[in-house]
Amino acid sequence: MDVNEQNWDAEVMQASGLVLVDFYATWCPPCNALKPILTVLETKNQDKLKIVKMNTDENSITATKYNVAALPTLVFFKNGEVLQTLVGLQNEAKLQQVIDSFASV
Repeated sequence: MDVNEQNWDAEVMQASGLVLVDFYATWCPPCNALKPILTVLETKNQDKLKIVKMNTDENSITATKYNVAALPTLVFFKNGEVLQTLVGLQNEAKLQQVIDSFASV
């Protein structure tokens, strides 16, 4: 699901449970390499978290607010609070480990 500055509060800040925000750009090769990994993780963890994507070229205010300086940047939120930020291409095992660590929080 794509989010933007108009629906950010409803989809991320007010969401119940764990939300992973993928800050990306269409021109970013590592961002494109991350897409299939996130698809697999979303399927495996549909009961644990919600994954959303935010295009930083179109939503620079929110990207700046969360100090997104490199792409991709992955930010885990729970109840509107930032739990962890990961910068750069991450593998599935690392992301699953982070998801599992927050699923019980």
